[in-house]
Amino acid sequence: MNRSNPKMNYKYINIYIYIMKKSDFIYSSVLGDGACFFHSIAYILTMEEHNNENEDSRDYKIATSFAKNGNALSRKLRRECVSWLEQNLDYTISQIGRTIRQEIQEEVDNCINTNGCEKYNTISTYLTYMRKYKSYAGQIEIYALSYKLGRSIRVFTERNGKYKTSGLGFMIGLDPDLLDDIHIFHNSGNKNLKPNQYHFDALFPKKKYMKDMKDKSTKKNNTKETTRKKTTRKKPTRKKTTRKKTTRKKTTRKKPTRKKPTRKKTTRKKTTGKKSVYRRGSRRGPRGRRGSNRNKLVSKKSSRRGSGRGIFP
Repeated sequence: MNRSNPKMNYKYINIYIYIMKKSDFIYSSVLGDGACFFHSIAYILTMEEHNNENEDSRDYKIATSFAKNGNALSRKLRRECVSWLEQNLDYTISQIGRTIRQEIQEEVDNCINTNGCEKYNTISTYLTYMRKYKSYAGQIEIYALSYKLGRSIRVFTERNGKYKTSGLGFMIGLDPDLLDDIHIFHNSGNKNLKPNQYHFDALFPKKKYMKDMKDKSTKKNNTKETTRKKTTRKKPTRKKTTRKKTTRKKTTRKKPTRKKPTRKKTTRKKTTGKKSVYRRGSRRGPRGRRGSNRNKLVSKKSSRRGSGRGIFP
């Protein structure tokens, strides 16, 4: 039965097989040193940790963080995976109806029946082998790590230019969640490879890559809105100033009345005891100017010495 989910671009062939476009994922290759499964999971967790960084510096921070801490993180995931298996040997996987012990025992029996396989012959030796750094992981470790992380692990192979789910992988629930499931790539689709050349790589959904950036921007906007209190500024109401009309008084300028200058009449004091006489003579004065000494009064005393009378010459 075929049905499609437009939200996640999954094409359902049956309940366990899915086909997706290669363009829906970011493909990241990891080191092929026997721990590629744990390296792939560690790289995806590192991408999720730094996915909220700024877009310009995000890829750089993911690369530097994985180069610095990726090896330690993959070792930690391996230890947690093996310890979970050891503690849950009798746990029944509901999807297949088998216990962890039965799954490991089947793997041990296959190794015993295979010529040249001396890796393990009991369940305890299997767990000891899986603790080694370069031991290959398989479906049993996918069960364990999926339960440990509480997330579905989906394994894709490449067929006809698209990603298709392989026989590996484990889904905790029946409904796939593109933004929560862990996606990894396995090269088992290439039939020319030998068993020791199989390899896991990391796949990261582009929708998740872009969604986290949008969520970060919306969170920033929401925090800014919550931190800033809405201050409603009151509009200043200007009082209407009613100017009083000033009525100017009409000033009637008085025309200045000029006072006529009144000349004081000079009254000559009459000289007592002095008789003034006019000197006869030429019209010219003593300096030769005509009429300069005319009508000049000469006192009696100045005309002659000793005489008390004025005389004419």
